[in-house]
Amino acid sequence: MSYDILSLPPTLKTLDDVPAELCEFYRFDDDCDVFVLTDSARENMAKVAAGISQLATQRDQASIEKQILEVILVSGAAGPLATAAGALFASTHQVTMHDGQAIVQTDGGEFALRDAVAEFMQGEGKVFLPERPAESDDFFARQMRKRG
Repeated sequence: MSYDILSLPPTLKTLDDVPAELCEFYRFDDDCDVFVLTDSARENMAKVAAGISQLATQRDQASIEKQILEVILVSGAAGPLATAAGALFASTHQVTMHDGQAIVQTDGGEFALRDAVAEFMQGEGKVFLPERPAESDDFFARQMRKRG
């Protein structure tokens, strides 16, 4: 029998199938005639599980931020404006990871992150896009464009 250290059974009748390095996590309870997971082992397992959960959350957050920035850069924003647009989007939208996919949750349902960011950049996020000069048909403007 194989054991995942974070899912050790709380009690065992025997330690025969437990790897030798994991036997120290158990003590024998004479009253119940079973081996019981020690309190210190439970505490350590909880700390390790919390650390793993925190790392997974940090990984997901980094992935979300990267995906947001990628879509913003494709939309035309650059440098500090792209970073600012990403920060605004992240602060105004609830984004979670589901099966490795970033999902934006709204009152209207769930949307793919890329679609939500693209829509944001066409609306509220437009202020982060570089302004394009207005086209002019006058002679002076055409001459300046030829020189530039």
